Amino acid sequence: LFGAALLNAVVYFAYSPKWYSTFVVSFLITTIPFLLVNGILTGFFTEEPIVWYSEKHIIGWRIGTIPFEDVYYNFFMLFPIVGIHEFLKRKL
Repeated sequence: LFGAALLNAVVYFAYSPKWYSTFVVSFLITTIPFLLVNGILTGFFTEEPIVWYSEKHIIGWRIGTIPFEDVYYNFFMLFPIVGIHEFLKRKL
């Protein structure tokens, strides 16, 4: 949670990349299938979840059966990849 917020703030305020607004829209669009697949894994659509989360290791907030942290995890996984891609695209 903190890492995603820090990464976002540093990139946005320090570099103000042109691709940032496109990334945000793309992230919101990719969040829909992410939540659907994660919902399947955490038991939102099934009787028994495939993946269990220990209540000791999550904040406790959930979107259906999905821990809220998973949205930040998705962001934290996609944002650096797009950032590296855009950086290399500009350099090459």
